[in-house]
Amino acid sequence: MVLLTAGCTSSVRGTADAGDVPALTAQAAFGDFATVDFCSLVNDHVLRDSPVTVRSSLSGLVRCYAEVEIAEAMVQVTVGDLYTTVPFGSTDENRTLARSVHRLHFDDDEGTCWRELVFADDVGLQIMALPVYGHDDMDDLCRAADSVTDAVAASAFAGSAESRTPAADSLAGDDACEVLDVAEVADVLGRDLLTTPGLGGHACYWGRPDDPAIRADVEFDVMDFGADLTGVYPDDVAGRPSRLWDYSDGCWIETPHMAVPAEATTEWEVVTIWAEGGDGDHCETAMELAEIAWPRLPEFEGDGG
Repeated sequence: MVLLTAGCTSSVRGTADAGDVPALTAQAAFGDFATVDFCSLVNDHVLRDSPVTVRSSLSGLVRCYAEVEIAEAMVQVTVGDLYTTVPFGSTDENRTLARSVHRLHFDDDEGTCWRELVFADDVGLQIMALPVYGHDDMDDLCRAADSVTDAVAASAFAGSAESRTPAADSLAGDDACEVLDVAEVADVLGRDLLTTPGLGGHACYWGRPDDPAIRADVEFDVMDFGADLTGVYPDDVAGRPSRLWDYSDGCWIETPHMAVPAEATTEWEVVTIWAEGGDGDHCETAMELAEIAWPRLPEFEGDGG
């Protein structure tokens, strides 16, 4: 669990439960998890009275990516990543809002502010503020996270969440857990693993409860690359355009699926595999998983080189 630095302030809206108001489930608040538009939860009316202004947003399958301005600085805030929660663990703060919705804060020492809204059906929605353009002032990050969390909570209580209408060939109708089998992932990572499906079907995670550093993830999401993918995916893996990224704890590999239909297309559905821990080189592990997974994806017909 990612934690949040102590000392960040919050403004919490909502009141204790009223006896005649039903508890609010995530299903009631958001509808179909597979098609919820997470960016519609960033309520402009609520944010109008906050220190945050949304400058741009990208609605993905797993989460919304919003670039917000606060104190003349830019901060990226993500909203989404629905998951089935476990009983509340150690949190910096746990407040009960209206209708049995909980708002959780976690300490973090890596320049990230993390919030969660947990609904009456034990479904959690995560809000995370990250620095962009090198700006990592924790006060700004936490104020942005709090403001967006207020907006998301207000949208949930008001029932104003909207749904996307995906194209016929979109990955929105597919299941990320069908891209890889747990036995295949366990064989590549050299460990016995458990499968955790993401709510909505757009993510799947394989890992070990006793060693969270060993894991593999698959996500279907949306990225904005512009109209031309030339140079974005320089590698060929299992016959598909791909790109690798090695980072300190692991490696990810990504391939495009399709352009998101629009009058001026700049967004693309993509499939990403992360590999962390296990034996050997992380990027070799990611490539080995991609060589299994990529042939199972719908054919990419564009120019990804």
